[in-house]
Amino acid sequence: MLKITNTQKGPRGVNSVAGPVLIDPDQTVEVEVYAREKEHLEASGWFNIKGSYKTDPDKPASARNEDGDSKEMAEMRKQFDTSFKDVTDRLKASEKQNADLEKQIADKADLEKAVADKDAEIEELKKQLAAKGK
Repeated sequence: MLKITNTQKGPRGVNSVAGPVLIDPDQTVEVEVYAREKEHLEASGWFNIKGSYKTDPDKPASARNEDGDSKEMAEMRKQFDTSFKDVTDRLKASEKQNADLEKQIADKADLEKAVADKDAEIEELKKQLAAKGK
């Protein structure tokens, strides 16, 4: 619990555990104030402060992680990353399958050309054989 006296000529406010408190000039109030407010209160030079600060509460559930994300945002990011990885993996598999199919098509075209060349060669040999037999 702190005893805070406003040493200024006008009213000043502090953030207590219970909420904002307005302190008139030369007025003293007893309030609970979290330790996180200490630096601000003392740096302002507006108050005479006696007593001890209340220990800061644990981080709230919506506190941000090391990436600056709230708990909800971190969960959404995790879901997105999982979905993105799944889609990326499927895309890579499709690209590989596509490359395999293109190779098969190219191989088939090569085989068809080889067959056509052999057919032409056979026709040429038939013509030569027919010419000799006459």
